[in-house]
Amino acid sequence: MLSKITKIRPSEHKGETFNLEIEEDNSYIANGVVVHNCDPTSGKDKFFDIEVVEAMLLTAQDPIREEEFVNYYGEYNPQHPYGIGGDTAEGVGRDSNALVLIDFRANTVEATFHSNEIAPDDFGYLMGRVGRAYGGCVVAPERNATGFATISALRQDEYPNIFVEVAEDKITRKRTDKLGWGTDRKTKPKMWFNFRKDFNDGVYRIKDRELLKEIRSYTKADFNDRTTGVITRHFDLLTSCVIASEMREFAEFNDNVDCHQFKQENYE
Repeated sequence: MLSKITKIRPSEHKGETFNLEIEEDNSYIANGVVVHNCDPTSGKDKFFDIEVVEAMLLTAQDPIREEEFVNYYGEYNPQHPYGIGGDTAEGVGRDSNALVLIDFRANTVEATFHSNEIAPDDFGYLMGRVGRAYGGCVVAPERNATGFATISALRQDEYPNIFVEVAEDKITRKRTDKLGWGTDRKTKPKMWFNFRKDFNDGVYRIKDRELLKEIRSYTKADFNDRTTGVITRHFDLLTSCVIASEMREFAEFNDNVDCHQFKQENYE
């Protein structure tokens, strides 16, 4: 007997959520109801090359060490340029504060962190500690509602290399400096398509399984902010990785270039 769904309503949930899978078919019976899980990786809506993701998942590894819940996959090399991207959460207990650190010479993700149990300001201090451990590399927290608390903490901590966005009025030529990375209708398409091309071309090597799972799950609908029903999907590690990848041209490959300043006009 088939029954029509008359209402869908969200419910509060804290804790882990599990995805049950059945061999050959993601359909099964739960409490007398036939249910089916949709697998975004198997549809035409996928954003990244799934074959590349699956190949990387086969070579994914455990971190070589963990400190303050930050997973490290490599050691600091003072001859290499690094950059950190950060995605700040909407609040403790909601989506996660996350960071990703990239080595731009080896093209590897060297460190990751994500947690929904750390406040945005404490997250800023954590970003500073990780950045200092990697030579005071450029740090780019996203400049959103909670990101200002993260940026404020980095400034209070006197972190020396916070990413700066430089905007110049085309008429008055007045320059405005803004700390942190701003994601908007101009920067979002370019940053995501840049990272997708590099990832699909095999530029980056990623060992973190959770980050790779987010990449595998990300769809074109997610990119276009189209959600299904009442479900909001979060890709905090992936967003941090995309922001970090944009730091390549601002990472300090040598000491003679002040290269952590970004001009908005480059994205117009």
